[in-house]
Amino acid sequence: MATDDDVALAEAPPWLLAMIWRESDCSNAAAAPEIWHKLVAEGVAEGCRNDAVARLTGLLMRPGPKDPHVVLDLMRCWNAQRCNPPLSEDELVRTVRSVCSRELARQEDAANV
Repeated sequence: MATDDDVALAEAPPWLLAMIWRESDCSNAAAAPEIWHKLVAEGVAEGCRNDAVARLTGLLMRPGPKDPHVVLDLMRCWNAQRCNPPLSEDELVRTVRSVCSRELARQEDAANV
């Protein structure tokens, strides 16, 4: 009779590995300063790019008012150097615009309280 030690484990399918990696590496990027530093310095691979762009954009927009055009230019540089492969210009602009719009609305609401 075969035991567990006699049976080779099957390789995990790529979609499962991608899901595990995405959940473990992308979802908690806002924690400690060391994590921010690692994200900015090392960048991200496909599967975490949008999340990383959104998180970094949110970080750059807080606290207080910032110029969304400056944030977009900074994200363009980071995307070109640290995303593998870089997001398309359209996707990058859409993500940055979405986060900036939400953050500016949040700041406006906070000012009106």
